[in-house]
Amino acid sequence: MRSSPLVTVAKRAVPDFVKTAVIAAIARGEEGRIDLGDGVTLSYPLDDFYWSRVADNIRDYEPEIWFVLDRFMNPETLFLDCGANIGLWSCYAALKAGHGRRVIAVEPGFKVSPHLLENCRRNHLNFTVRKNAIWSRSGESGVFFAYEGHASSSLVEDRAKKLLGRVEVETVTIDDAIEPVLKTAPGISDIIVKVDVEGVECEAIAGAARTLARGNCLLIYEDHGSEPASPVTELCLGKDLNIYFYADGAVRRIGNTDEARAVKMDRRRGYNFFACMPESDFDARLSALTACHA
Repeated sequence: MRSSPLVTVAKRAVPDFVKTAVIAAIARGEEGRIDLGDGVTLSYPLDDFYWSRVADNIRDYEPEIWFVLDRFMNPETLFLDCGANIGLWSCYAALKAGHGRRVIAVEPGFKVSPHLLENCRRNHLNFTVRKNAIWSRSGESGVFFAYEGHASSSLVEDRAKKLLGRVEVETVTIDDAIEPVLKTAPGISDIIVKVDVEGVECEAIAGAARTLARGNCLLIYEDHGSEPASPVTELCLGKDLNIYFYADGAVRRIGNTDEARAVKMDRRRGYNFFACMPESDFDARLSALTACHA
């Protein structure tokens, strides 16, 4: 049954904080399920407005990451999920690989970590879970701030948001998170790193020098619509990485920050871009796709 246009407009007119309060009042302590296929299901707190909103149409959520994992994830690929939340991408990467031995989920958030661990255990995926915060240097002590809202927890303090709690965490770099798996799992052909770390993307990429230098790495990073200067894309371009963007079934090359800004139409959301070394396998495959869609 489809909602009438009037109902649809009414739903959009109701502020998210009102919807969140209503959901929290009637669904506290209950769990929802997201079906990823092949018997893998993801649990999430039903009073989490964010996941409740996207669960029924999960394939419409961040289509660029579905695109990468569907096309490039295989048993010889290592996947590092920086900012894993409840484990959507970690679980799906492990499902695509046929095992979780080369999947690493990094999530310091004390509210979502129990769900991440439970989703790993319940589905027998056996991927590695690290309760660290991704940063430019490993082994440092930092304060992780949890704010109201799904995507509002970070090492960056924001006094404009409602603080739910804070926890002291140890930092780790992308390089150091990956290194133990590289040493113990021979035969890794490719590395995919997803970076969604709410305001410290540049610091995270600074800690990925060795990984990016390997040449077989695809970086999925978030550049926020609220930042028209596109600082993360500018950093990647400054490292001489090739940048791509996927939308509406097509891949396009991003050559400068003006082109990145042109695709970031909504200031309220983050946009996922891909970065890789020039002339790498990932670069060749993505470049071929841009030619197909030209």
